[in-house]
Amino acid sequence: MGACAPASRNDKCCCVLEWTTLAGVVVTAVATAVLAFVTWQAVKGADRTARAAEQSLALQTRAVLVPTHRDDPAQHIVFHAGHILEPDVAGGMAVIQDTGDQIYMGIALRNVGFGLALLYRWRLSPGLLTAETPPGDFDTFIPLVRALHVAPGGTGFWQAQAREEQRAIVRDADIAGRVLTMELLYGNEEGGQGRITRFHLRPFVDHPDSTGERTCEVARHWNIDTLQGSWSKQQGHLRLATEPTAPGT
Repeated sequence: MGACAPASRNDKCCCVLEWTTLAGVVVTAVATAVLAFVTWQAVKGADRTARAAEQSLALQTRAVLVPTHRDDPAQHIVFHAGHILEPDVAGGMAVIQDTGDQIYMGIALRNVGFGLALLYRWRLSPGLLTAETPPGDFDTFIPLVRALHVAPGGTGFWQAQAREEQRAIVRDADIAGRVLTMELLYGNEEGGQGRITRFHLRPFVDHPDSTGERTCEVARHWNIDTLQGSWSKQQGHLRLATEPTAPGT
């Protein structure tokens, strides 16, 4: 049997070229994969940075309402019909004045956040609602008929004239000496960054002769975007409240 003929020089060159081409393809593919991974990591990191910056900016522009300090000036509250709430609302206090025909209410507020607090709606409940109890549905909050706001770092007030249902709640609580729970819905001037603050209004036991005065304390704050269920479209509700024809503007 004869020996196999040796491969020609051209065949060896072709083999070398094929292996070189294959190696180049592999290297290119690996480099592309590495570049894609690095790019993905960079985009992911940039996204995290952007979200952190967005959250930081939101914290710097969000309003947070609490009762005023005891040494803050009393709030002089006048209603649109000219009625003056008596007495003036002292620091850390609320006043509920029952004239027989009407009930006028006010709370002295301080904004400890960095954004403007524009008040939209309120809700009054009998008894002590704890922090574990979620706020009521949006439709159970009553729109304000006057545009009220509290500047960042400043003081202001909430005021409202009770409807028939709220008058019954207030009078029953006064007779029984019970706590009232007040919830305020507010946001910024653009209708965003909504928040609900729950206040407890307790009978002012230190001065039992002070008609209508109650101590005011915060039970809990909620960011609107953290609430579930019927608050899923709350951002739209807040934006509607900024329209010229909407209540509260």
